[in-house]
Amino acid sequence: MGIRLTEATKAWVLIGEKAGCTPFSDALEQKKITLPELSPESCLVETLYGSWEGNMDHALRADPVNICVQRKEPEVVLGNSAVVRVLAPGENSGLAEGDCCLIYGAAETDEYGYMTLALAYDAPATSGVLAKRLVIPAANLIPLPKTTRHDLERWAAFSIRYITAWGNLNVAIKAFRSQMDEHDLPVLNIGAWGGGTSYAEVTLAKLRGHAPFLVTSSGSRLEHLKKIGVTGIDRRRFMGLSFDEDRYDSDPDYHKAYAAREDIFLEAVLEATGGQGFHVIVDNIGTPIFRASLRSLARQGVFATSGWKRGMRTPLFRAIETIQRHIHIHTHYATRNEADESVSFAEENDWLPPMPARVWRWQDIPALADAYAEGDTSWFPVFSAL
Repeated sequence: MGIRLTEATKAWVLIGEKAGCTPFSDALEQKKITLPELSPESCLVETLYGSWEGNMDHALRADPVNICVQRKEPEVVLGNSAVVRVLAPGENSGLAEGDCCLIYGAAETDEYGYMTLALAYDAPATSGVLAKRLVIPAANLIPLPKTTRHDLERWAAFSIRYITAWGNLNVAIKAFRSQMDEHDLPVLNIGAWGGGTSYAEVTLAKLRGHAPFLVTSSGSRLEHLKKIGVTGIDRRRFMGLSFDEDRYDSDPDYHKAYAAREDIFLEAVLEATGGQGFHVIVDNIGTPIFRASLRSLARQGVFATSGWKRGMRTPLFRAIETIQRHIHIHTHYATRNEADESVSFAEENDWLPPMPARVWRWQDIPALADAYAEGDTSWFPVFSAL
């Protein structure tokens, strides 16, 4: 039998009827919410540091769906990437008071452990870390090493981006190796379009002995990549690269301008990779760059995605992909075993986000939401609930 909690806690709440309004932060309201019953298999935790994630942006935009409508709930507390501290463990939770944990974001899985619904997003009756305190199943908590040598602010953005990157790269490399083994090609060119998950994926590729490349338009990010041994490809050379199939077929001026930008991008890739192209390209943006991503792939290359930031429909020429022997993989987060493996690897190998230059204050979370929507945040926008 659970323990009834009567306390309330502060939370930033997504109001379903306001989702999709602009600015997007207008859909967030700070409220006091009452915590649910604590069961033997759950824990009362407090949010320490959280990360603003792409799924939260999708929820505020109501794109591709209004999750409040989908969940049949007028209000939802978002947030599935954070470091939390256990305040009261359920008797069967296997955790202790004071344990610091990451969030494991799969609320429901299929019979093999792969996520079907995400905690604090499209899974009904789940709440996230935009609450200062929450009751959460122990199955959704990944204990950090008690003697972790890494700052909690760095761990905050690990739960979604890094676990996703771990699962996606594992599948991508296995897919490539299904056609060409280490004797054929020991070092792979792993390219990605800039973003937090992409950064995690190419830095993981580097630690595994492959050649990492990341496309970004930020001068400061290019400098950072150079310092850590990742080859940056300067997107400013081909700004405006965004494919629109209808305009490409009907507007000669657009066709010419797009083709010129795409050629510059492909030249930059060939220059960076010594004429090889990418053996794996990670594209979590979607429709606007899908065509260019495919054309940057080497033969036997792997197109890998674990999300869609701007556009879900991606038409392709099957004949070309067949002749090139391209493999397309689409992954969604990772299993709990993969998540645990990724945390152990990260602790040992310092595979974590860089220390954030700014930690957003709790009261500034709406401003963070708007900054993220405008592309005006770091790869890993961290906030504090303290």
